[in-house]
Amino acid sequence: DALNELGLLRHYRLSDPAGAEPLFRESAGIYAELHGPLDLWVAMVRANLATSELAQGRLADARALFAETVPLMESHLAPDDERLGVPLLNYGLVLTMLGEPAEAEPLLRRALAIERGLRDAGDVRIARAEAALGACLVERGGYEEAESLLLEARQVFTDTGEVGPYPYFTARALARLYGLTDRPTDAARYRPDS
Repeated sequence: DALNELGLLRHYRLSDPAGAEPLFRESAGIYAELHGPLDLWVAMVRANLATSELAQGRLADARALFAETVPLMESHLAPDDERLGVPLLNYGLVLTMLGEPAEAEPLLRRALAIERGLRDAGDVRIARAEAALGACLVERGGYEEAESLLLEARQVFTDTGEVGPYPYFTARALARLYGLTDRPTDAARYRPDS
């Protein structure tokens, strides 16, 4: 467990997903050796590894890992278990980024439902799930719901001072939405480079 914890520290606190990757790989190997490859902890550590692949832009590798680990986690956990929220969210993000929003949408809806069931309105973790689902819905043509989710997420990010990829990602999704719906003034307002 110490290797996984070090990997999480390195990935999130030090913003070093590449440095976290070997720690996650070694931790997953140890858990698999001790408990077998179908153990929940193996799946959870491999989901962390998939997240580090996503953060490094290795989407195909992340997709393959999430495709393996999320169903394994689901076989061990209740459908609304908190430990499923982030892997479902990240798997959905990967699928959306790979041009598979139809496959991503149900995962992202589940991730959002889990976060809303656990947290108070205005929590940044809910906003992250809203932003991811909103971006997915832009690609699926669900513009009205996408706009609502993205604007709500953006407001939470502004209110909480959230930094990192999600505010940028949300602004890009809003700019794309407004570009697709022939609202150039709104699109220009949310373009990250403007």
